[in-house]
Amino acid sequence: MSGRRNSLQAENNDGAFRSARRNSQQNQNEDGFRGRRGSESEPDGFGTHDIHVRHLIQNNPDVDPFLIRKWAKIFTLTFDQNASHEIDWSDFYICLRKIREIYGEKSPQMEYARKSLEALWEGLQILADTKGDAINHDLVTIEEWITILKKSNSKDKTGPKWFTDYMKFMFKLFNVSEGGWDLNINEYSDGMAVYGHGLKEAHAAFHKFAIDKDGKQKDYISFEEWKQLFSDLFFSSDEKDLGNYLFGDLNAKCHTLQRNYCATRPMTSEAS
Repeated sequence: MSGRRNSLQAENNDGAFRSARRNSQQNQNEDGFRGRRGSESEPDGFGTHDIHVRHLIQNNPDVDPFLIRKWAKIFTLTFDQNASHEIDWSDFYICLRKIREIYGEKSPQMEYARKSLEALWEGLQILADTKGDAINHDLVTIEEWITILKKSNSKDKTGPKWFTDYMKFMFKLFNVSEGGWDLNINEYSDGMAVYGHGLKEAHAAFHKFAIDKDGKQKDYISFEEWKQLFSDLFFSSDEKDLGNYLFGDLNAKCHTLQRNYCATRPMTSEAS
């Protein structure tokens, strides 16, 4: 069982990991984050545009509005760690630092994250690339994110290999039991803390999706159940599917993690 650890090590401990990203220094801005486009007119610390879910729905009439709301929520709360309204390498680096803070510098989770996050970021760059220059595609916008998901097979609820890799990464990160393929509420709560979810919020989400076929509460979920929940989270338009709670309550008005913005109105709201 993992505990919350506060052994944040010296900044240069992961210097080698940070230097692995090619071309990142040339894209660094004054705010210290890499890969973000600059603009004289934009506020300090923000990306080039906000997320307006209503406009995303209008621009994608071929997609169920419920899916658009979910995709925007996942983008905002799970990937956009630096609140730039875009995904860039710094979001993955911030995630790495949180993993180190929660699990510890020498933990298997930290070692696994170091090996996995750069590959996940580069895979996302390739998916978002439309010009054949993925190595220079230094950020992913919400519009590109939705385009990636639209290419998925909604009938079979499957996505590109990247989503399978990310699904496995999330489970292995959360699952600290050696050799175990079951995830309990404490492991889930520690993992969700990486993404800014509080203990109460994580427990509430777990109780909503960890349900057996008879509707009874379960103490754990298996890897096979995780795969189904993950698939439903990304690709199901059924609002009753349990997977909608896998990354927390997507109907929450704002994240528990303090951010510079809150583009997370309830999914069922017309104002979204």
